[in-house]
Amino acid sequence: MFCPVGYVTIAELWKEFLAKHELQLSKLARERYRDAGTEWFSVFGSPMDFCEDCFLQTFHEKAVFTAHEKGAVLRLESDLDCGRSQLFSKMSVFESTLAAGDPKEAGDNNYWLIKMGSTTFEPWPNALSTSIDWCRTYPILNDYGKRVGPEPFHTLPIAFERSRFIIPDVPPPWAIDLIDEHYLPKVISSFGGSALCLDLDQATRWRGMHIANSSFLKKLETPPISPKAGRPNKQDAALVIYRQLFPNGHQGTLKAACQQGV
Repeated sequence: MFCPVGYVTIAELWKEFLAKHELQLSKLARERYRDAGTEWFSVFGSPMDFCEDCFLQTFHEKAVFTAHEKGAVLRLESDLDCGRSQLFSKMSVFESTLAAGDPKEAGDNNYWLIKMGSTTFEPWPNALSTSIDWCRTYPILNDYGKRVGPEPFHTLPIAFERSRFIIPDVPPPWAIDLIDEHYLPKVISSFGGSALCLDLDQATRWRGMHIANSSFLKKLETPPISPKAGRPNKQDAALVIYRQLFPNGHQGTLKAACQQGV
């Protein structure tokens, strides 16, 4: 990712964070949330979602910078309105799964899913799964912490491209009916195409607190709450209808299941 001299991209800090903490946080997620109820995964997501939420929390109530390839560097608050407007907002697992099953939101050849969620995004297969299903998908790691291949994300960001931490040029389809209609769409229209970064002093302090020092991990007694600016009216209504149509869940895409049920 690009940024001018004197700045460090958040994408670079994400790579450093994963290299240092991914395994520990992935194991922590598995161990801590195995008995956390029947629907908690709809908020929590995968172990990788947990890692990302932990990372994003380190920027809570902090200013970041946007760096455009044309040279403009501007300061941007990551949280506004007492935290109700948050730059690093993501949709819930359920909302993300619905978006993935809607061709208009997923885009041609899953363009928007890949652009915003990266190639490692996968929709959760069944909205009515329980924590038992989650535990089968993400079993406790062995003593050596080995995993078979990379793990997916089950959530979709709204105003930043996952891993690249670039503000998209145009908003994804699911950004058109947000609760937070005044902040995130304006961020995208004003800063689209810009890389998110910290200045060098900020980055040095951040690395000292979150890379050189791991003590902040001890504070993770509960799941970090990923910033949400979702679509509650749509989400709640869709969940009610989904439960009525598919009390035992569905196989394949939601669209295909609905066509079969008609």
